[in-house]
Amino acid sequence: MYSCLSKFEAHRWRLNLETIDVAAMGVAKEGLVLDLGAGGGRHALRAAELGYKAFALDLSPDGLLEMKSWIESASQGSLMVSSIVADGTSLPFKDETFDAVICSEVLEHLENPKDVLAEVARVVKPGGKVGLSVPRTYPEAICWLISKEYHSAKGGHIRIFTRSALHRLTKESGLKLQGTSYTHALHSLYWWLKCLVGVDERDLWVVRAYERMLLRQMSNRSGILNQIDKKAGVLFGKSVVIYARR
Repeated sequence: MYSCLSKFEAHRWRLNLETIDVAAMGVAKEGLVLDLGAGGGRHALRAAELGYKAFALDLSPDGLLEMKSWIESASQGSLMVSSIVADGTSLPFKDETFDAVICSEVLEHLENPKDVLAEVARVVKPGGKVGLSVPRTYPEAICWLISKEYHSAKGGHIRIFTRSALHRLTKESGLKLQGTSYTHALHSLYWWLKCLVGVDERDLWVVRAYERMLLRQMSNRSGILNQIDKKAGVLFGKSVVIYARR
């Protein structure tokens, strides 16, 4: 996405793509929040903006380095996020360390998602909050149906979760479910379009036009688009979000 922007601009807008509502998780002031599988650290940065002590962890250093570059340049160091390169199946933290753990759009990439969820349950404090998200079943299935390229890329999605399967895995890890929601409806339409014209297609005018529309919505410059995205989330939101606690 973001082919109409420079790499630096794209990273800044990516930070607005908050899938899990960190503010709604009810974490105590100055609590410790882990963004597991952070990528570019969008949820860790949101946690830092809210005053939490944020940690961004990922197996690849690329997104974390980009995040650090943005913090130093664009925010003049006003945000503090600790970045860690590590494997989510063996977290380098003691038991019951964090007040909240976020794991967004990670489990669909893994051979053994149970191992990561076991680590999530281990490092979160008793009563601590957990936010999980994966691509929703039928919008994801449509992408797989339209385009082999979408899910066959190295490091791409290797499984499609049903909501019941995600609920079951969450409970089996020792976490208690608190709620389920759906989000990013406009992104479902975007990825269906990309799958139709080619996942790597960057110059087609309709793709670039849709990206600009998404950027308006993500930057809160269009109240109408925000309302459409929110209301349509129940019908065809790209992601299903699970909120739970230890």
